[in-house]
Amino acid sequence: MLSTRSIRAWAWVHKWSSLVCTVFMLLCLTGLPLIFHHEIGHLLGTEVEAPQMPAGTPRADLDRVVAVAQARAPGKTMQFLSREIDDDSFWYVTLGDTPLGDEKQKTVAVDARAPRCWPSRSSTKASCTGCSSCTSTCSPGCRARCSWA
Repeated sequence: MLSTRSIRAWAWVHKWSSLVCTVFMLLCLTGLPLIFHHEIGHLLGTEVEAPQMPAGTPRADLDRVVAVAQARAPGKTMQFLSREIDDDSFWYVTLGDTPLGDEKQKTVAVDARAPRCWPSRSSTKASCTGCSSCTSTCSPGCRARCSWA
């Protein structure tokens, strides 16, 4: 049988080890969405997904990529280009009113293999935000999801 002192010692060990484990578990649970945000986005249908292209499809010229993005947002100038580290199928072109201004920015996803615009990262499959006119450079999926005047 355990003495009173032993029970108190084990209760103290149990309490503090449980608190440490709980904090660790909460950090793990809240960090998982950060780690798997691409997979979660694909599952929910909120990520832009490029269609499969034959192997060896050449990459588009960056001037053409910028031209397609500027056609999607007339009057805006390009500020910078970016792409995901693990997915090189899209260029994300950020446009603004001025080259250095950070107000009223717009990000356009452009296919890096065959330049055409796609719905923005923040849009869902049900709607395509920011489209103003349908051009031949827009993707078929974007045209089907958008209702343009």
